[in-house]
Amino acid sequence: AAQAFNGMSYDEPAYTLNTNIMTTLNILEAVRQVGRQAKTRIVIAGSSTVYGKSTEQWDGPIPETAPWQPISPYGVSKVATEALALQYARTHGMHVIVPRFFIHLAPRGVEALALHEFARQIALIERGLQEPVVKHGDVSTRRDITDIVDSAPVVACLAETAPSETVVNIGSNISYTIEDVLKLAVGLSTAADRIRLEQDPSRLRAYDERVVMADITALKRLTGWRPAP
Repeated sequence: AAQAFNGMSYDEPAYTLNTNIMTTLNILEAVRQVGRQAKTRIVIAGSSTVYGKSTEQWDGPIPETAPWQPISPYGVSKVATEALALQYARTHGMHVIVPRFFIHLAPRGVEALALHEFARQIALIERGLQEPVVKHGDVSTRRDITDIVDSAPVVACLAETAPSETVVNIGSNISYTIEDVLKLAVGLSTAADRIRLEQDPSRLRAYDERVVMADITALKRLTGWRPAP
């Protein structure tokens, strides 16, 4: 239903913007045109990418009040979809909730996601289908990472109970370096003693925030949830 990959958006900005904004608009307009505003709760998946450069200017975990300063076309698209959804809530009386997701992990990810790409390469190495080298981009950055199994119930809770126009961070409030996560994945491999790591310049992004960590004070207040990393 969307173009959900931040890194891909640098190469496909038009596709990213058109897909994400127009898909959101189509959903909102469908609800409005059939007159279901009062009976429909709409959850628009937001993203921590709306903060962008603000993460480098904020001291500590970043709250929902931090300004939008996206640094990727994907981040721009999420600013636009969030603003559009909130406009429909204000103008047309729709019940709209925007959870801003930080990095979430789940089974069956795709190689456009760094951690899933690491796992893919390791699996190929174990099967003898790739040289024992895991290629990566900048792994010195720190990211807030959450297991979707842990956070899924709280998202459902928000959809059912949060007031309209609620915008709230969904994360663990715990950050990991990508290098630490990569080394953990390698350490779990049956080929760990053979694998070496190698930075691939083609995997470096035009801009990469150094530290991204969620302030989840508002989420805890709304739901009582406590992450279980």
